Amino acid sequence: MPFFAMKLRKTEFTLLGMGAFVLLLHLAKVLSALPTLPEQIPLKFDFNGDPSNYSPAYFIWLLPILGCMLQILFLVVGSRPHTHNLPWTVTSENKELLYRHSMQFVFTLNIMIQITFLITSGNIIQSALQNANRAFIYFLPVLMISLGTVIGFFYLKGRRLAETITLSRSLDRDKHPGSS
Repeated sequence: MPFFAMKLRKTEFTLLGMGAFVLLLHLAKVLSALPTLPEQIPLKFDFNGDPSNYSPAYFIWLLPILGCMLQILFLVVGSRPHTHNLPWTVTSENKELLYRHSMQFVFTLNIMIQITFLITSGNIIQSALQNANRAFIYFLPVLMISLGTVIGFFYLKGRRLAETITLSRSLDRDKHPGSS
């Protein structure tokens, strides 16, 4: 079986490229900040956005390494949409549309996670350099709203795709009663 269960289209390549681009930006940010970081960097923050726990500077690599691992994981998982647990009935008529939709959802989640890691690393670097940004405390609610919006959008669009194909099939049966 080929690596990709379905041939990727421009949209999927674009989403994969965007995730990779954000990951490269993240790696560049960490590499550029590395020489200026103190020996101890903040890794945990309280509700006010103040650092509450410090770790050695090499911990700054934790999120970029995790980002690389997730980029690979989302590529592998996203490339096999037939293994996804979809909430709609998959038929031979809607299979390609729903599988492609599922791939795009997985690749979009990857982009969101990579952006989250980039912003979190940026906040850690700024806090380590004593340039703390209080706006970071608003990041988690914004992230949750964004994730909810993306998940809701993909769910509703997938449901609409599944219903459209099912409706189209039932209309065809009504037009040609003896063909099913």
